[in-house]
Amino acid sequence: MGIDPRAVVSPGAELDGTVSVGPFAIIGDRVKIGAGTVVSAHACLEGRTEIGRENFIGPFTVIGAAPQHTGYKGEDTSVRSRRPRPCPTCSRRVTTRPSA
Repeated sequence: MGIDPRAVVSPGAELDGTVSVGPFAIIGDRVKIGAGTVVSAHACLEGRTEIGRENFIGPFTVIGAAPQHTGYKGEDTSVRSRRPRPCPTCSRRVTTRPSA
């Protein structure tokens, strides 16, 4: 299928040549997507995100958005997944460290 012309793929994204991207999907700068993965219409992948091979990213899925955690203060975070869980939103992880 390739990349739909209505999708927005950042020049900084790294997609294997066999990745399919549906209409109105958005793929950000630091995203890497492995062979055979399908990104459905309206999906959004952003942040420092790495998706392995042969995954299916469903419609309206958001992966790699800023964490929805009150402890998040803008630090660098990432998502690395070989097989994403079936959920509509996967946010980057916040690592909390005890105060000194």
